[in-house]
Amino acid sequence: MSNCSIAYDLIYGGYTDWWFSCLGLVAAMFAAAIYSLFRLLPEKFSKAFARKRALLVAIVVSLIWSLVSFVETYSAYSNLSSAYGRGEYEQVAGVVEHFVSSGPGIQPGTVRFTVGKVAFSYSKYIMSPGYRGHPSAMSEGLNVRIRYIGKAIVRLEICSASTL
Repeated sequence: MSNCSIAYDLIYGGYTDWWFSCLGLVAAMFAAAIYSLFRLLPEKFSKAFARKRALLVAIVVSLIWSLVSFVETYSAYSNLSSAYGRGEYEQVAGVVEHFVSSGPGIQPGTVRFTVGKVAFSYSKYIMSPGYRGHPSAMSEGLNVRIRYIGKAIVRLEICSASTL
């Protein structure tokens, strides 16, 4: 155990998908700024250039999108971290084999590998809780200890060969 270093832990890493929900808030603020500018223009210009209702709809849709995306991503994180905290995970230790991070039949940003007889796959472009680190953190032949729940990696430790 002392010869392993923690590369990722769900609890210590926290909720990292907050930025995704903030995109909707940025869009809402942008639409609100444009709406405010059009309200300042003289009436004859604002009728010609502004579609006030469309801007109000954009503001409302952006806010709803932010709320829904936050609820979805945070609840997924919360459920996974609660299960992890209760110890409802499985663990596997061994050597990373069959490592693939690019090539035919695999989407960019997707990593696939096996440890023991357990197959893992993740993508840095898919919003999901758990480890979605950079492919360079993993490599063929690396000694690891992984805690996982379903398909989500909740803890990744890089170990020396003598530890396993």
